[in-house]
Amino acid sequence: MGAFSVKPFMPTVFGQGKVAQFATHSYPYIGYGLMVLMSLLLGIAALIRRKQLRESE
Repeated sequence: MGAFSVKPFMPTVFGQGKVAQFATHSYPYIGYGLMVLMSLLLGIAALIRRKQLRESE
C-alpha cells in the first residue's frame, strides 16, 4: 500500500490530461509525421510492385 492510490485511467490521445498530481501533454510530433510518411511510401511501393507483377504475366 502506498501513500496514495491512483484510479485507473485512459491516457488522452491528443491534448492535456491529468494523472494523479501530474499533468500530461500529448501532441503529434516528428515521430507521428514520419509514421504517416512511411505509410504513404509503403502504399505507393506496394502499388508499383503490383503493377510490375501484372505486366510481367
